[in-house]
Amino acid sequence: MLLVAAAIAVGCSGGGEAETLRRIRAGLQSADQKASAEAVVQLKSLLQKHPAQAEARLILADHLFANADPASAKAEYQRALEGGAAAELVLPKLARAMLLTGQGAMLQGQFGNEKLKDNQAQAALKSVLAHALLKQGNAQDAKAAVDEALTAAPEHPAALLMQARLTAVQGDVPQAVALVDALIAKNPRDADALALRGELFMQQPDGKDEALRSFQRAVEADPKLVYALANLITLQIAKGDLEGAKKSQLRLRQIASNLLVTGQQEATLAYALGDHARAREVFQSLLRVAPDNVGLLLLAGQNELRLSSAVQAEAMFSKALALQPRNDTARRLLAHAQLALGQVQKSLNTIAPLVDKPDAAADLLTLAAEAHLLDGNVKAADALYARAAKLKPTDPQLRTTLATAALGRESDEWVFNELQSISARDSGISADMALVSAYLSRGKTDDALKALDGIERKRPKDANHHILKGQILAGRNDLPAARRAFDAALAISPDNLKSVLALSALDLRENKGADAKARIQTLLKQQPRSTKLMLALAELMARNPAEDPERLKLLERAVQSDGADTDARSALVAFHLGAGNTEAAVVAAQAAVAAMPQSLDMLELLARCQLRRGEFSQALNTYGKITSNSPRSSRGYLGASDIQMRGNDLDNARRTIERGLQAAPGDADLQYQSFKLALLKKQPDEARKIALQLQKDRPGNVLGWVLEGELEAAQQHWGPAATAYRKALDKSPPPSLVTKYLHVLKLGGRAAEASAFAAARLKSNPNDLVLMFYLGDLAQQGGDLKQARQYYEEVLRRNSEHLLALNNLATVHLAQKQPGALALARRAALLAPREPAVLDTLAQAQAAEGSLADAVATQRQAVTLAPDNPDLRLSLAGLLLRNGDKAEARQQLPRLAKLGAGFARQGELNEVLKELGASSR
Repeated sequence: MLLVAAAIAVGCSGGGEAETLRRIRAGLQSADQKASAEAVVQLKSLLQKHPAQAEARLILADHLFANADPASAKAEYQRALEGGAAAELVLPKLARAMLLTGQGAMLQGQFGNEKLKDNQAQAALKSVLAHALLKQGNAQDAKAAVDEALTAAPEHPAALLMQARLTAVQGDVPQAVALVDALIAKNPRDADALALRGELFMQQPDGKDEALRSFQRAVEADPKLVYALANLITLQIAKGDLEGAKKSQLRLRQIASNLLVTGQQEATLAYALGDHARAREVFQSLLRVAPDNVGLLLLAGQNELRLSSAVQAEAMFSKALALQPRNDTARRLLAHAQLALGQVQKSLNTIAPLVDKPDAAADLLTLAAEAHLLDGNVKAADALYARAAKLKPTDPQLRTTLATAALGRESDEWVFNELQSISARDSGISADMALVSAYLSRGKTDDALKALDGIERKRPKDANHHILKGQILAGRNDLPAARRAFDAALAISPDNLKSVLALSALDLRENKGADAKARIQTLLKQQPRSTKLMLALAELMARNPAEDPERLKLLERAVQSDGADTDARSALVAFHLGAGNTEAAVVAAQAAVAAMPQSLDMLELLARCQLRRGEFSQALNTYGKITSNSPRSSRGYLGASDIQMRGNDLDNARRTIERGLQAAPGDADLQYQSFKLALLKKQPDEARKIALQLQKDRPGNVLGWVLEGELEAAQQHWGPAATAYRKALDKSPPPSLVTKYLHVLKLGGRAAEASAFAAARLKSNPNDLVLMFYLGDLAQQGGDLKQARQYYEEVLRRNSEHLLALNNLATVHLAQKQPGALALARRAALLAPREPAVLDTLAQAQAAEGSLADAVATQRQAVTLAPDNPDLRLSLAGLLLRNGDKAEARQQLPRLAKLGAGFARQGELNEVLKELGASSR
């Protein structure tokens, strides 16, 4: 190898250009990297001296193509042709390079009428043209091109491979395999034939193993065959061989770092490994280069769904379907995203053409059935489930879906028994997880924990079921047992982020903030680029305002670490808003939009910042960009109409909502917005029309009845409001609806009925903390502090971090002059250190314990956070007065004195003024 390199190094010093080119070829073909690199240097040096040297250009183009750089190779092939290289030598290779760089659509027009003298070259060119035509869906012209190729050279390998491809497209895959096998029999190391064999077996339900072997043989025959290596990675991921996929991805990166497929496989592997943030980063960089690549859009959209960004996913799937209206995968995924967004009717409309097909797959039918269930159409859902069951009568996953769909419509006991039966016969855990979910939805936590024990027996090395167990135990306030479960998860997976964060949360609940912080910092040293850890640490630091400078640095570091992490961007903006620095918040939001211009979340974040700064027209423009980016999403129309309604521009608000409903027919949020607009315009008949239409279109959905209740309540028709709300309560209502119903019952003079309903509701739903807190709040307002205390304590027994219950219970203790108020107020302040009302309660508790200096400092912080709140300022004046600081107390009074008799606490103000020797004038 050293001799080859030395021979190249002498270059043109002997033997002329022909000898130099021979030596360069030898160097490029050498297995020694140093010799190959020297050959490239010599080749480029030769071309600098003789740029029109066609043979040298051709050698360089071949080298670039062989090293997975078809774009550069294409340019060199063109230069070789311009330099006088024979068309027979160049055109087939140039066409193939163009095909691989996405210019296949140009080939027929550029080379379709080309007639090369050499039959082998003509066959090669026609084979590439056929491949390009087939990729465009033009099988007829592709076949004609293959026929021309085989007429020119009946045994040409590339033409025979294209013949096999066309045979497979026409539906005869076995015959296509036979044609490829015949080629391989003649040349067992034909990498292209082996790779096509792999593709053919990939299309067969039971062909994955054979496909894997074929791609492995193809890569052994040609280690630089990019598409074979990419398909190998796909199969390794599908089989769960992630370590093998990592090794193959490393090889792909080494030979083809700049190709789109390399980035695509990197993102796909990150997705399979659960690193969805990394996958998002790669997908976004690829889409900047190839924004209309349908395959990329579909993969990136699925990743967004895993990141709970259904809006972004919906935008990607919508674009993919617009680019390829007949793409069934794009249509199915779009329907899935719409369902995740609660756009049930849109989802059903999207998926309808696929469901109507007689050969609709079982997973498609179950998706449509789920949508019908959410729409309240049980009959249609059951019919689709029945169709799906006929297709896969013994499939455990489908049986699990059918059983869980029956929850609430069939006997609970039947559902539990069915899921247990599936679990006992299935080595997988889908039925077990459904059983856990079903038990939890019925409040049966003991049974859920037993079901998790069954998962542990099936998957002893899986940390996730320990984490879920810990979450259930923590919810039951069994903190020692929860800690043991999270520790067990950590023992299985020491770097498990969920376990560490869960244990940190337990530390906080046990007032061990330093331990929580140290735990996260330790893992952050091991994973210094983990934005989730940085954000978790920043959240802990938020409990201590003194750490704000360090918290800001940490949030900025998180953004720098992953500029495409929407959570990090949002946290940085929230920090600035919390500090009252709207200017910095807008700048941070603008930077987020610049980094992710297609992100609806970041655009909406910017709009909200602009609204906080009073820039209504700019916010309106930003919502317009949301609409431009995703015209079928309601977000842009909702935001814009909100601004217009706030500014009393009701006619434009109506037009905006109407445009939204044209783009997204039946969208529930837009219909609700239309309802609110009708109320604003004092058009009760129009509002009622909207509510009744929703009831008709979505009989199983609560929204129509909720809106009817709101309309009646707005008109103080308490009886009809209660009737409408009660109908909604029979249809899986949101928790807040119960309190609305109780409220209108009381206002309608039906307090006894409200009390009876609340008691019955709590008996059947003992974990309804919304109702429990509401009853406590009601009792406190009515002066029944003993009853209020019981409700708040029960809320905290079930959720020790319920902020409002902590704060209100502290105020009850203060009113009853009982100990414990300060401890409760401190716990609340740990959860919300920047909430003025919480700080106000803490200050009163500190004062009650005699810590007046601390109370003044706390109340001063509350006033700083809410300077226009007169109640906080009066409390500060009172505390200052008690602490002997009359001068500063007097400074607080001018603003309060201006409020006059309209101030609810005017009597207290007069007492303070009197004590200070001042007058209220």
